[in-house]
Amino acid sequence: MDKNQFIEWFVGFTDGEGNFTIWLDDRGNTSRFNFRFSIGLHIDDSSLLEFIQNSLGCGRVEKNKNNNTAYFIISDTFDLKTILIPILDNFTLNTNKYLDYISFKEALFLKFTEASFFEAKNNKKIGQARINKILNLKNNMNNKRTDYSLPLHHIKITPYWFLGFIEARQRREGSFFFKKKYFNSYFLFDFNSFSAARYWRNSIFFNWKIGSI
Repeated sequence: MDKNQFIEWFVGFTDGEGNFTIWLDDRGNTSRFNFRFSIGLHIDDSSLLEFIQNSLGCGRVEKNKNNNTAYFIISDTFDLKTILIPILDNFTLNTNKYLDYISFKEALFLKFTEASFFEAKNNKKIGQARINKILNLKNNMNNKRTDYSLPLHHIKITPYWFLGFIEARQRREGSFFFKKKYFNSYFLFDFNSFSAARYWRNSIFFNWKIGSI
């Protein structure tokens, strides 16, 4: 893969297995928000995470042998701002994960620091407003999200995005089948709603003229 193909593949893989998290660390005398992008796989696939790390030139790979998992993690604010965000701004996510990314990005660029909490503890309205804003974004992401409305005509599917998405999600929604009786092969995605299936099918059909529900 060339650089652009890798980026499209990486965004597809992120749509399938990526995760954006924000948490409040209030240990010690000061409190701060931490931001993390991660991809979790079985430990047997850690070489793939290392490939992503080397290709992006940032992040780290952590392995947990107790539960056989491995994670690619970007938690450095500078790397998030200068490497990950430009990629995802240039080639946007296609799934509902795009909405979590937008919230994550907005919270990150509020530039929360210990100074913000110092302002809040001294009853400064600006500091408290920042804290409330980032908490609101944090508390409406991932499994706490209730609004899943994507922008109109948002989806952009390319072959390498689709490849990355399939590789990430094949253990969950995507499956390959072969019917020996008719010597036919099938690829199947299982969606949790008919509207989601129709939305994706229309997008794939528009690009490649394939697929059915």
